[in-house]
Amino acid sequence: MTNSVDQIETQDEEVLGPTELESLIERADLLGLKYDKRWGVEKMRELVNAAVNAEANQLPDLKAAAEAAVTTNTEVSAATLTNAVAAVAVAPKEETLSEKRYRLKQEANKLVRVHIMNMNPARKDWESDTYTVGNSLIGTITRTIPFNVDWHVEQALLNVLQERECTVFSQKKNPNTGAMETKMRKIKELHIAILPPLTPEELKALAQRQAMAAGTDHDED
Repeated sequence: MTNSVDQIETQDEEVLGPTELESLIERADLLGLKYDKRWGVEKMRELVNAAVNAEANQLPDLKAAAEAAVTTNTEVSAATLTNAVAAVAVAPKEETLSEKRYRLKQEANKLVRVHIMNMNPARKDWESDTYTVGNSLIGTITRTIPFNVDWHVEQALLNVLQERECTVFSQKKNPNTGAMETKMRKIKELHIAILPPLTPEELKALAQRQAMAAGTDHDED
């Protein structure tokens, strides 16, 4: 079994929290929108702006009331101001370097559910393989990944797996000489199917199975 290593060079720098993502989440909560906590900045911005555009024609009085309150000191209810603020579309914000690095790290470590088949004839009997990817931003990720099983891998590791190739050989008879010739070509080493994320119910059931398995292992010890 081999250990496949891919290194990406980046510069070390302090990583800070994402202010825009927090702002978008707060805006989504104001609008009463449903979202996945794993979503990043782009996805959240699309969600908020889509909701704002859909409701724009229904909230002219609210936005006008908010503007009037600013210019004329008119008292406006907190609920009215909240709705007016939520109704304003979110313009893309230029990321700071620390925000960008935080976002990239989150994206690199995002777990993706996959089903991987080994297409390398030289490893046809292998049940799993160990892969490594790393840089100064995400650190080092090493995983032993089983083949032909639904599994979760980090996005950074998945990117590397999707690019892996292997060489296959075949014999072909030369029509002119009658001699057998060896041909070689490159193919994708892994066939990777991206699966939909587990539902909350499936995640709960998986956690229960893992807890039971851990308890069984502990009893055997």
